[in-house]
Amino acid sequence: MNKTLLGKSGEDMATKFLYAKGHEILARGYRCKTGEIDIISRYGDTIHFVEVKTRTGIEYGFPKESVTKEKLKHIKNTAEFFIKDFEEKIKSCPCCIPEYKYTIDVIEVLVNHIEGVE
Repeated sequence: MNKTLLGKSGEDMATKFLYAKGHEILARGYRCKTGEIDIISRYGDTIHFVEVKTRTGIEYGFPKESVTKEKLKHIKNTAEFFIKDFEEKIKSCPCCIPEYKYTIDVIEVLVNHIEGVE
């Protein structure tokens, strides 16, 4: 199975899941010099930095187990860049600027078949 298409499909499923739960999707595939974050969403007063891990099985462990301390460090550093950008953009808005909380989340996607992905 093509890993790139598998990962993209998992991210698409995770985005739909978050949207259905009421999240506003702020960015997908956000990149800067410190790394990449798969999905950034807002739900209420919380910004979620989401790492999506997609697998076809658990023979090598659950998907979330592949998120190492090093990966979390990259996500945190990348999130800090996004927060700085985001705060600059909302400061230009004439409305009140709410206080936001931030979380780093992992969404695991386990699939056995995705149409069009070999």
